[in-house]
Amino acid sequence: MALKKNLEVNGSGIFADYIKLENILIDNGQDVPSVSVNLCIYKDKLARDEGKQPIAQIPLHITDIEDVNIILKAVYGALKKTEGLSGALDE
Repeated sequence: MALKKNLEVNGSGIFADYIKLENILIDNGQDVPSVSVNLCIYKDKLARDEGKQPIAQIPLHITDIEDVNIILKAVYGALKKTEGLSGALDE
């Protein structure tokens, strides 16, 4: 699962269109589970599939996820609601 949206990386003039969650860590030790992930931005899906390094990585920590079984779907859904990724398509 990934997101596809053409976006400029860090105001650099470099554009990428493949956003993938990586290094997912689920913490069930709290009353409400939380998730830590890296939001990895690649030039495109081919770059990711070829093992290229992401152009940017953004660490995220998300809390208030009630059902651990749907964490990825919830995380991608939440990302698509943020200003920078609104309108992104599921890949």
